This record gives sequence, C-alpha cells and structure tokens, in this order.
Amino acid sequence: MSKPFSNDYVIRETLRHMQNSVSISTQKTIARLEEFRGDSDATREVMVTLHNLSQLNQLIEEIKSNNNEIVGESTNA
Repeated sequence: MSKPFSNDYVIRETLRHMQNSVSISTQKTIARLEEFRGDSDATREVMVTLHNLSQLNQLIEEIKSNNNEIVGESTNA
C-alpha cells in the first residue's frame, strides 16, 4: 500500500525546514560575533550575514503569507 502524497505537506515541511535552518545559522553567527571583536572587516561580514539571514527569513515569511492555501496549518497528509 502506497503512502498518500500531498504537495501542500511537502511545501509546508520544506518551508519549515528552511526557516529552522535560517534560525540555526542566525544563532551560530551571533554566537561567533565575540570572536571578531576588534576586527572591523570580520565584524562587518558577520553583520552583513545576519542582515542577509534576516532578509531570507522575511522572504520565507512572505512566501508563507502569500500562499496560505498551500501552507495553511492543515494536518492532512
């Protein structure tokens, strides 16, 4: 017997995993910030990275909000 397949479930889970990955990367980047105190180039790189991660998270949120019919909190799958 084959397992049911749902596009909505796959997309919802993919977005959830993406957001979780962004969160982990953000936390790890923040944790390393102290290492670069006094190195303005490295600190700037960390800040740019944090900014880009924030933008990536915003894009994921926009995808979710603009596709509620797909990523709604339905538990069917």
